[in-house]
Amino acid sequence: MLAPGVLLTTVSHPLFSDQRIIKPFKNSFEPYGRGNIEINKPINIGDNVWIAAYSVICGGVTIGKNSVIGAGSIVTRDIPPNVLAMGTPCKVVREITEEDRILDDYFNGI
Repeated sequence: MLAPGVLLTTVSHPLFSDQRIIKPFKNSFEPYGRGNIEINKPINIGDNVWIAAYSVICGGVTIGKNSVIGAGSIVTRDIPPNVLAMGTPCKVVREITEEDRILDDYFNGI
């Protein structure tokens, strides 16, 4: 599940400025020269993951199955399965356990 405003971004750029700046080839009619390098890294999201509103998931990250990412988190590193993780940068808060289950009795009064 992806809540509103979630951003999945796979692209990155080099840290060295000479690799980011477009420099045309000499004596060439080509519109692009050296520089302007982009690096794309995949994002892997496991089954039954919930990513809450306005979270950012960066390229190269894997989020393990059944995990929950809290609202507004910035995920820059892998998140293991079956955990609640949140923050900037996103960190594991705790495992998800049976104590987190909403009991059916809760809904009987509705």
